[in-house]
Amino acid sequence: MNAMRPQTLSTPRALQLWASALLVAFFLPGSAAAQSELRGNVQNPTFSPSDRALVAYSRQVEDTQELYLYDAAEGTVRQITAVEGAEERGGTDGFFEAGPDPSLRRFEGQLAWRPVLDSDGRQWFAFVSSASKTGYGLFLSYLTPEGELADRIVEMPFQGQAGFPEWSPNGRRLVFSGSLEDAEGNELYLYPDVARFFRGEGGPLREEQGARGAPIPLTDNPAGNLYPAWSPNGQYIAYQSKQPDEGGRPNWGVSLLDLSTWAGPSANARPRSVRLSRQFSAYHEYKPSWSPNGSYVGFYVSQSRVDESADNRRQDIGVLRLVRGNRGRVQTGRTLDGYTGRRLAKNVLPNAHQGPGWHPAVSTASLIYVEKEENRGNPIYLADVARWSSDNANYSRRLSTQFEGETRLHEAVDATRGPEGLRLAFASQEGERLRLQLRNGLEPTFGASGMPQVSQEVGRVSALWRSAVFPGWGQLHKGERKWALIFAGVGAVALGATAGTIANHQSKVDDYDSFVEEKINPEALATLSESEVEQRFDKLQSLNDDVESAATVRTVAFVALAGVWAWNLYDTYRGFPTSVDRPVYANESLQVEAPRIGLAPTGDGMSAQFSLRIRF
Repeated sequence: MNAMRPQTLSTPRALQLWASALLVAFFLPGSAAAQSELRGNVQNPTFSPSDRALVAYSRQVEDTQELYLYDAAEGTVRQITAVEGAEERGGTDGFFEAGPDPSLRRFEGQLAWRPVLDSDGRQWFAFVSSASKTGYGLFLSYLTPEGELADRIVEMPFQGQAGFPEWSPNGRRLVFSGSLEDAEGNELYLYPDVARFFRGEGGPLREEQGARGAPIPLTDNPAGNLYPAWSPNGQYIAYQSKQPDEGGRPNWGVSLLDLSTWAGPSANARPRSVRLSRQFSAYHEYKPSWSPNGSYVGFYVSQSRVDESADNRRQDIGVLRLVRGNRGRVQTGRTLDGYTGRRLAKNVLPNAHQGPGWHPAVSTASLIYVEKEENRGNPIYLADVARWSSDNANYSRRLSTQFEGETRLHEAVDATRGPEGLRLAFASQEGERLRLQLRNGLEPTFGASGMPQVSQEVGRVSALWRSAVFPGWGQLHKGERKWALIFAGVGAVALGATAGTIANHQSKVDDYDSFVEEKINPEALATLSESEVEQRFDKLQSLNDDVESAATVRTVAFVALAGVWAWNLYDTYRGFPTSVDRPVYANESLQVEAPRIGLAPTGDGMSAQFSLRIRF
């Protein structure tokens, strides 16, 4: 036994060494690489609408800015854009006058998540890259339902330079700021049907495809139009535009495009444009953003006047409310006054590519911002607009005091809902560089806790074949629960009634056949009198009448059943495009998705597919 002891003792020790070697070889390098990619000049963190553990951010490496995805649940980082052999591209400095550093050779970033998943569960996003032949171009790509980054990248057709993409709330349209080749300034442009670009296969679109999918100009103001932002109802687009003030001096201000009265892409006229921020005409106003309830527009305001020589990098936050006229049309905007005057927050650090951030709850209107106060670590605040505008001194709350672990010199904050409360992504100083940080479960939640949801498109074909199988299933797939119950109930009654009439008819036929076999055979009739034979044939006629009556009822039931099925299919066919809400998965707890059933073409025909996905 003594001879066995050294071997027995060495086995677990060998296992420990082997496990440690694996840990060092596989886990630590990947983790170290991920931690390294979370540091640097981190900007513009943005939560994915379909997975709140997934954050996109841009990171500057020397003179190149690139785009990354950070999976907080897995602790992994994936790079979306990669630049090798970057080359100087001319003629781009003026376009990004109010944007990033124009000295960057190739800017990569400005990611905008599509707020709606497509019918296959894919999370599309738009981003800007200088990989385009014309300079800064607009590109699309997606994440698979499993969270994998797709190999496919689609370049949107535009003969010029593009930037600042923004999706409409329903995910069907995409607006951006663009500058055509050999044109001065930049205008806003619209892709009215972005889904058509999803259906192609392969890499970037061909030129002939791009010619048919050219965007539509929305503005006619070559002085400058930047940072478009959709209203939550999709009827308006707020944007930053440069226009002359009353004294003839050009200054940046907040304007509004009214799409509610626009005839659409077929119209030759541009949408009606409204200047909103007239009360700040002596100052520059930048980067508008909408509150989730659509009641307010926040924006940055310069601390220096337009005619002052000082730069306008020090900025405050203003808030305005829309002023409507006849038929509810927006006429202008009214800048709000509050406890601190017309500026809700002073000396803030603005977001790089978007307007002031809002708390995600629709039930409130609260701004989240970083105060530029280095002695206090650039604290993050939450300010309630209603309290501020009613001169309530307790309108703001410091969120960064809730952070676990010391963070300092915060920048670029983004907010979303989490299962346990408000969730923030931001950058903070770590040594000489910034680092991406995430914090969850912050108060006040204002209804931002619990399982958030994301919309997903529903395909017409997938809904129709479900309704063909059974009434109401297609409506349930479309999210129309009321009609799903109605059609399911009516369909069940019609199906049950039809089955009953079939059974009744068969019973009558069996009675008729049994009577013929037992009572109408020659042997049985030979022993009967003439009157008794006549009675038997009268009975036979009565049984035949019963069979015919049951057949008529059966036919009526079949017609009714077919009518219910046809009505159900017609109702399913209507109302597209549409989408339904489903839970957002943040990889924090077990989630079971609804089963997916479908048909897929194969080399020999069609095959049925069934999938059940469980997330841990």
